[in-house]
This record gives sequence, C-alpha cells and structure tokens, in this order.
Amino acid sequence: MKPSVMHLSILGIDFSISGISGRLRELLLQNFAAYQSLRATQPAFFTLHTLADGRSTLESIRSGMIWETGIDSNDSADDYTFLYALEKELTLELQRARSDLCFVHAAVLERAGRCILIAAESGTGKSTTAFALQRLGFRYMSDELAPIDIA
Repeated sequence: MKPSVMHLSILGIDFSISGISGRLRELLLQNFAAYQSLRATQPAFFTLHTLADGRSTLESIRSGMIWETGIDSNDSADDYTFLYALEKELTLELQRARSDLCFVHAAVLERAGRCILIAAESGTGKSTTAFALQRLGFRYMSDELAPIDIA
C-alpha cells in the first residue's frame, strides 16, 4: 500500500501526518478517528519514515524532533511507543497553538452534555476512576490531559 496523508483537526488546529500506510494507518484510525478531517494542512506537521529494517521514525516538521518509534509493520508489541511519541508531540503543538487554553493533567468524562474533570497527582487513580465511570455510562474523553478555557 502506498503511504498516504491523514488529516486531523483537534481544538480547531489542523494537523497532517504523512507517510502512513498499512498497520500504522489502522492504528491511527483506531486512536484518532474522532479527530479525522478532510482539510489539508500544508506542509504536513508530522512525517513517518520507514527505515530499511522495517522500523519507523516519527518526525515533527515544526520542532525538528525525531522519535525512533521502534515499530514495524509486523510488530504490534510497540504500538504504545509510537502512540506516545505522536500524542506527546501533538500535545506540545496544541499547547503552542492554543495558548488561550490552560492544559491540566486530568481525566475527563462526559455525561448528559456536561464534562467531569478529575485532576490529581500521577498514580492516584484517575485512570482507574475514569474506567469505572465509563462502565457506568459516562463517555470517556481523556485520562491524561484536559484543555480548559479559563474565560
């Protein structure tokens, strides 16, 4: 399959990821389907490069950062490393682009059109609580980061 471009729109900011194909494309669709957009951002914010040994690197065009993801088209064991690198760079770009928002380390769930934010130190059970509330009918939004409009 020929590498392609995926467009995402998050908090009104458009991102493009070029060079994706096969299993990595499916992984991105599974994790970012809610943010998929038809709009194009030129040039791409991120580019995936496939190395000769099958592994990939994720390059942030704006910051020049490159992460060696360690993931290849046949190995699902390191999906976490790839997603972590991408989400980290997306978060940093969002914080730069949306300085009007305050980003808080928190779990966020929604029910009946209202959000619940659970802010606490790492290791105190935010993710576990979010999982339990999700099973009770709350819609999961995040267990890591919550952008808040202070105004």
